[in-house]
Amino acid sequence: MLDTLKMRVMCGVTAAAVAIGSLACPVMVWADDDDDILEDLLDLSDEEIIILDRLTDSDMDGDIDEDDVDAISTLITVSSLAEADRRYEAEREAQRRAEEAAQAALAAQRSAEQRAAQAEAALAAQRKAEEEARKARVTGVWVSSTDVTLTPGQTYQITAGVKPDSARNRGVRFSTSDWNVASVDGSGVIRGNRVGSCYITATTDDGGYTARTYVRVNPAPAVAAQTIAQDSNWTGAAANLILTAAPGAVINLMAPKAMSFDMAMINAMVMRPDVGLLIAYPYNGHVYTMAVPAGYNLVSKMDKNGKVSFLSLAAVKDGKIKVTMVQ
Repeated sequence: MLDTLKMRVMCGVTAAAVAIGSLACPVMVWADDDDDILEDLLDLSDEEIIILDRLTDSDMDGDIDEDDVDAISTLITVSSLAEADRRYEAEREAQRRAEEAAQAALAAQRSAEQRAAQAEAALAAQRKAEEEARKARVTGVWVSSTDVTLTPGQTYQITAGVKPDSARNRGVRFSTSDWNVASVDGSGVIRGNRVGSCYITATTDDGGYTARTYVRVNPAPAVAAQTIAQDSNWTGAAANLILTAAPGAVINLMAPKAMSFDMAMINAMVMRPDVGLLIAYPYNGHVYTMAVPAGYNLVSKMDKNGKVSFLSLAAVKDGKIKVTMVQ
């Protein structure tokens, strides 16, 4: 474009443009004729018109020539470069702001995702805690026996436990509806006190859930008191008393010495598992009583002769045979 414009200047087109009024300072101009000037002006491009509008006699040589075109072109190029720099910087600033906005949006999204994850974790922890608390709560109680029959002075052990097995507080306390009839201790041992009936109640410490055991206290069975001769006569008479005793009776026997149960007496006890024995006998200058509970397995205690001696039975440490020195 500059080469073309220079040629136009040399041909007089520029001078004509100045003559028309584009330039402020007076210069020497010439042209072939007016028609040629107008024709060349009509052919100028927008860029050439801009340069022509800014042309001056920059080198002060009295005319406008190609040197002046070069000078103004340099100024326009510098201005264009400055404008390009401004545009570049503006574009970079816009890009930087766009990147910052994108990073801020990404950070906000990550923060929202993190908060959502934390909220979900907190909800899961809360649900887990609620489930653990639900499992730890007591929902009921059970007792090992719901119906017990005793006689005055007799005891019976019941146990109680909470539901479910995962419950944390497993405390249970016992109470009775009538202490005169039957009492109960903290471990669930019931004791018959007098004839009648009542309820033993197990209550959970957590939730106050209850379960009841019905207790009836019946009169003690009649005791048959007999003195029997020793040895086979004694055991035979004792066997007969056992076989003919009232249901649930306790046979009270007096032996002249520490003897042995023979097969007749052992078989009688097997046939009447509801009958108990209370035997008094002298031994080493003292009198002892030996209580044999109803249903006790004397067969398992027989020696090779098929007998069970008082002394061997008294030495049994099973918590069932009770021997007491009375004098």
